[in-house]
Amino acid sequence: MRTNTWNSIKISMKLLVPHLIILALLAAGAIVSFVSVTNIRKQAERFYDGSFAVKNTAQTMNETLGAMQASLYRAISNDAQDITGEAISEARNQGTILQEQLARLIQNPSGDMEAIAKLENDLSELERRQEQVLVLAAQNKKSEALAYMEDNQIPVIEAVQTELAQFILPAKATERELMDSLRRTQRNAIILLVSLGAVSVLFAARDGSYIWRLYRERRGKPFGSAQMK
Repeated sequence: MRTNTWNSIKISMKLLVPHLIILALLAAGAIVSFVSVTNIRKQAERFYDGSFAVKNTAQTMNETLGAMQASLYRAISNDAQDITGEAISEARNQGTILQEQLARLIQNPSGDMEAIAKLENDLSELERRQEQVLVLAAQNKKSEALAYMEDNQIPVIEAVQTELAQFILPAKATERELMDSLRRTQRNAIILLVSLGAVSVLFAARDGSYIWRLYRERRGKPFGSAQMK
């Protein structure tokens, strides 16, 4: 009786232990994946509240600079006073947008304050030079306005665009790192699931073979006797 009980316990342990190992590995993998996803989520939140917001603001400023240049050329190239006046108004509005976006950069704690201070100085100089171009355009001094813009304003615009790139490029690099981390987490989770599935199949085949051998032995037919006939 005791021998049968002991044999039953050994059989149960042989069948149970491998599956407990699989469950333990699955639980460990799930915990690791959860921690990885949580870390990525926290990094993403910091990115979207910080670097991503700074990048968007800098890109908006870049686009506004392009629109401002287009408005200035339009103000200079048109002889019609109504079109010139409209273009001048647009250029001044775009200057206001630049100042609003600059205020957003200053308020963001993740921004480089030294770079922001330099950008602020250049934008102030750009505003002053733009106003001179607009005054000449309003006075219908087209050639003087164009020459002043090309010699004095465009170099400042190029400097501002270079400074804005310092906010955009690091944010793009951080964005790529986040995407790479997410891909690695997904790949590792897939590898873990496939590996556990393969191990489960192997253990299931082993258990099936073991149970079949016990069944044959209980019927008084040792395992392999069918092949010997």
